Amino acid sequence: MTKFFEIVETIINDELFIGESENDLNEEMKNNMWHIQITTEQQKLISEDILLESIENIIENRKNQIIFSNKNHGMLFYLWFDEQACQLRFNLISDFHNVLPFKCNYKIINNPLPVLKSFLYAPYHNGIPINIEKDDIKEQNKTDKNLEINIFCKHLP
Repeated sequence: MTKFFEIVETIINDELFIGESENDLNEEMKNNMWHIQITTEQQKLISEDILLESIENIIENRKNQIIFSNKNHGMLFYLWFDEQACQLRFNLISDFHNVLPFKCNYKIINNPLPVLKSFLYAPYHNGIPINIEKDDIKEQNKTDKNLEINIFCKHLP
């Protein structure tokens, strides 16, 4: 459990990159992407409330960094569950970007809890088993084309 809190604390204290123009999108994506990954042992100890409080603390820190920056625009904080990597991921991009940088279908939600629950209760925190048949992979590829992920998105000043 201590390891989880150390990771969250490191993320909270990390510096945010705030772009100057639309041309800085790639730089923002590269510098402002963080993830949380847990083991099945940690999964048993971390509650929804602990996870939610951790994300709220991260958001509060990013909000303060934006407020105290010399920039005259806000940023979009977005959070999603990367199921294949079994990671909770989040990023920030400047609010002058029109769309989130995803190539898959996604649905914007206004509450982080569904994303946090998907991450917390995922069955593959210690890895995905490799005992999959080729036919299963072909069938999964058909399904993935219709995949839609939930993304919590919040505008920060």
